[in-house]
Amino acid sequence: MAHGCDSRLRYNVAAMTTDATALVTEFCAAFGNGKTPAELVDYFAEDAVYHNIPVDPAVGHDAILALLNMFMGAIDRLLNRAHRPAQRQLSCFFRHDTLSDLIGFTYSKWHGDDAARHFIAEIDRLAEHLDANDGAVLLIALDGENAWEYYPYNGYYFLNAMYKALADNPRLELTTLSDYLDQAKARGIAPRPLSRVRAGSWVHGTLSTWMGDPAKNAGWDLLCDAKVAYDCVQLHGGYGYMREYPVERFFRDIRLMTIGGGTSEIMKEIIAKQMAL
Repeated sequence: MAHGCDSRLRYNVAAMTTDATALVTEFCAAFGNGKTPAELVDYFAEDAVYHNIPVDPAVGHDAILALLNMFMGAIDRLLNRAHRPAQRQLSCFFRHDTLSDLIGFTYSKWHGDDAARHFIAEIDRLAEHLDANDGAVLLIALDGENAWEYYPYNGYYFLNAMYKALADNPRLELTTLSDYLDQAKARGIAPRPLSRVRAGSWVHGTLSTWMGDPAKNAGWDLLCDAKVAYDCVQLHGGYGYMREYPVERFFRDIRLMTIGGGTSEIMKEIIAKQMAL
């Protein structure tokens, strides 16, 4: 199981409706060695798959694979549809990070036709577990980086082959999320209730990489002060550069902090040490 699925499995499966638990309980009882569905989700999320799970030799390898497919199919059916947090009118979707990241980071190194065939094959494999009549939808969304600059001719050959294969596949229908919601509503399919949503990111499942570090916050505060001082000089016009006015001293002091000790990044480290952060 890809590491990118960890946060979705760990933080969101327990929040879904109870039919998911019913689908995986049989697997837990047969092969989970006493693990609850939630505990088994943690186990799978560590890429252990089914290794080291005590198995009755009489059951057989094919039965194990069948139940594993049932388990993964339950996860696919849960994640790949619309959801609605409790007491909210906002519908939300889980991005399929494995397929999205294949486009974002992997297929640029492949021949365009080969990448398109692999992509469609992966979607067809998922379609075995999904039912459009039950509200299934697959969200492919890149993570914001410009993937196309790494593709030959900005992805022309891959995109051309991919969209042609999608259009020719009778099992698949291209849509937008808003159009999907309109069509689902017309068919009487409501978003699945979601009792809670955990804040996080694809990096370790937390926001620690992006915010919250005291040293970084202190450094950014000082950089903001420098911007304010610069804007004040601009506001004062020529007076901002005259020593008779306090704003000139403020600007000189704050500007020195970004030059005297090196770059702003170095200054943030020095300031953090001075503040014992």
